[in-house]
Amino acid sequence: MMSHVDIQRFVVTSNIDDLEKHFNERKELNGVNEFLQNEVDAALRKRVVDIVKSGSVDELRTLIAFAFQTLNKGFCTRPTPLQCMADAFDFSNVANCEKYFAIVEENQEALKKLDTVPMLRTCNDLLKRLSRATNATFCGRILFFLSRFLALSEKSGLNITGQFNTTNETFFENLLADAQSGSKSDEKESTRESVDPAFYTNFWKMQSFFCNPHKCFEKLEWGNFRQCLHEVLIYFASHKLEKGSKHRKRRKEQGWFDEPDLYFAKYLTSTKLFALQIADSQFRRSFLVQTLIILQYLLADVKFKASKKEAILTEDQQRFVTEMQEKCYRLLRETYPNGQHFSDSLKKILQREEEWSKWKNNGCQDYSSRRILAPMRKFAKRPPPPISDTLDLGNADLNKLWKGNDVSLLEFCQQPQRDFTPLLKNFLQDPLDEGDPDQQVEEQYKSIYDSGFQWRCSRLLSSQAKEYLSSSITQKHYDSIPKFLDNVIVKTAHEIPELHEQLENRERIQRDRLLQSMKSRLKQEPKDDQESAPFLDEQQLKKLCDELSSKWTELATALDLTNEMQTKLMDNKKNPDFCVQELILQWSEIQAENNAGSCIPDLLQFLREHELLTDNIENILKGTCENGASKAVMEE
Repeated sequence: MMSHVDIQRFVVTSNIDDLEKHFNERKELNGVNEFLQNEVDAALRKRVVDIVKSGSVDELRTLIAFAFQTLNKGFCTRPTPLQCMADAFDFSNVANCEKYFAIVEENQEALKKLDTVPMLRTCNDLLKRLSRATNATFCGRILFFLSRFLALSEKSGLNITGQFNTTNETFFENLLADAQSGSKSDEKESTRESVDPAFYTNFWKMQSFFCNPHKCFEKLEWGNFRQCLHEVLIYFASHKLEKGSKHRKRRKEQGWFDEPDLYFAKYLTSTKLFALQIADSQFRRSFLVQTLIILQYLLADVKFKASKKEAILTEDQQRFVTEMQEKCYRLLRETYPNGQHFSDSLKKILQREEEWSKWKNNGCQDYSSRRILAPMRKFAKRPPPPISDTLDLGNADLNKLWKGNDVSLLEFCQQPQRDFTPLLKNFLQDPLDEGDPDQQVEEQYKSIYDSGFQWRCSRLLSSQAKEYLSSSITQKHYDSIPKFLDNVIVKTAHEIPELHEQLENRERIQRDRLLQSMKSRLKQEPKDDQESAPFLDEQQLKKLCDELSSKWTELATALDLTNEMQTKLMDNKKNPDFCVQELILQWSEIQAENNAGSCIPDLLQFLREHELLTDNIENILKGTCENGASKAVMEE
């Protein structure tokens, strides 16, 4: 015979097979099933007490699963799984109840097959124990579970009679009475100066109408409601909120906020906080949402509200409510962030609330009863469309090619309007302008560094420019495509008359600037022996730049350049002539700072010391010296 100790052991070990074996043996001997079920019920509930003492969630989850197994086998009564969960909640603190409630959520489908009243009673008892301020998340989980657990037409969750929570009173300071009495401390006096007593009182007085909208139908209370709401909305409209800085957004993008930026706030009514609250967009949104809810209720056709004759608005009152609704939506659109999206979403939610009210007014009819149970009638298949002789390819040109033989495909493709190749001079104009030092375009933003432009430029130059494959270009070593393309573009531009003239003018302006600068440096030098010393003219400077263009990096190394000068040269390294001119100018400036000469003999000596002097360069510079000496003799 199976004893109570054996049943308890089977429950502790969750051994459903042994329990079923002994249960059937006991049933054959006694033939009484209810007594055996009561013993299993008692063993399960006793096990719940032991598990709650240890606080193990996994053991309780295993026990509840075992309880559903025994229920399916017929070994326990129907309410036993629910009673086990209710006992676990009754014997546990709030923290453990929140952990145990996950088991209820996991077994939602199984609990739906049982009676809903015990589960509803258990959830309501839990809600009474919780605090709306500290346990807001847990309360939300319970309410969300009930919304899924109970049927949509369940009367207990629909508030059929339209009752309001009038016990939720909001207490605030009576600044108007204190101002009239004249008894104020220094601290309260400073608070009164920062907060308008009338606006503060009117704002928080609105909460009494929010928790009991029926007060608005009273004549005296309607006047107070209208005055308070009108003044608050005028204040919101006249005191716009500025958008917050990007500091918080940047911190959020950098991962400074790990938790979601969502919370349920319980706003305090202290005068010390009121100025900060009014400046908060979320605080204003909360008030405007409450206002729109009560305004919609005043206009809505509610069954239990219409039963009272006094709960009807006049035309003037309805007009005022409509104007306030439009003003609230306009103020919501001006709030941040995403004011327009928030306003549109709220309007859609309130429209659905109207449908919900209509459904409740009609008696909360079950939606499942309106479904069509009869099978749908089968319809004959739609016949295919008739085949037409004409074929529309979606484009007039394609239709023309398909229908007619007067134009061949090759001739059609060779039409002038289908030639999309740009003119070479127009295509090279942008990169040439970007290479002008006067434009001050940084290297990274130039077209030659764009991969798409490199591909298009290479195709166009290879087909229309002989310089692209010339020996003078291909024999040189280029470490990057931009350098190669820049050199080819410059040489190709010299072959185009319009661009050649533009480049010549640019180079002439650069040489003139260099000569003027070097001449001004030469005039400032105090040495008498250099007054008639010759210097480079424009033609000789161009020849010297051509000779030193391949060695401008060695010339730059020989000079002690500043960081600014190095950056300038690197930005224009694709233009060696410009770099040589800048380096010669820099050399003359260094010579002037050291009170040294900056004429042709000095330049010859400098190039010879750094092994940069070649025969061609020496001939150019010596020719300058001879011309300068002859000119000096003729002047004498």
